[in-house]
Amino acid sequence: MTANPSPHACLRRRPAPVDARHVLAPRQLDELWAAYLADRSNLQLRNRLVEHYRPWIRHMAAAFARRMRLDDEENAVGEALAGLVASIIPNYDGTTAFHRWARICTRRKLLDIWREQRRADAVFASLLPQDGVTSLFELLPDREQRGCDLKFLEIAAELSDRQAMVLWLRYYRGMSVKAVAAMLKVSPSSVTSWTLAAVKELKKTWFGCMKSDLHAY
Repeated sequence: MTANPSPHACLRRRPAPVDARHVLAPRQLDELWAAYLADRSNLQLRNRLVEHYRPWIRHMAAAFARRMRLDDEENAVGEALAGLVASIIPNYDGTTAFHRWARICTRRKLLDIWREQRRADAVFASLLPQDGVTSLFELLPDREQRGCDLKFLEIAAELSDRQAMVLWLRYYRGMSVKAVAAMLKVSPSSVTSWTLAAVKELKKTWFGCMKSDLHAY
């Protein structure tokens, strides 16, 4: 019967940037994993493992983010590092090389962010006028229209403050998801979800109305 590989075995085959202040020798790492897997409630052991793997996860996540052309590489890396603490280490069962497990988890996390980015882009692409179809852009007042802010407030009256805010910033200010997220100090995924919710609500409320039925200012 073949013994399970030690968690750090794959790392020995694939060198990655490390922080010398936190690196552990192979034997130390094996002992640390054995202690943690025996007592997952010990946060001190978990945090020591996080310190050891953080530089490698940061390097790997940044490489994935560049390859996927994510709008916000810094946020993607932050999400991966948060995952290291919240799920990657705590959910590791020790039956396969940790390097492989962490790589899969990190890639999944960044793929989720990539999908959110694509969905956000698709939202505004879907708003463009199509033959015979009333688009949301036809309902929203023109950027140059006098009193457009007041008319927008009427149309967006049923939206939450944050939904109305992101829709205003993205449509009237022409800001990207990344820029809106930085301005509001939230994650790009939050901006995406608020935008999607706003568009869904406006379509439900207004797409049965003709533009001429809306109040003009």
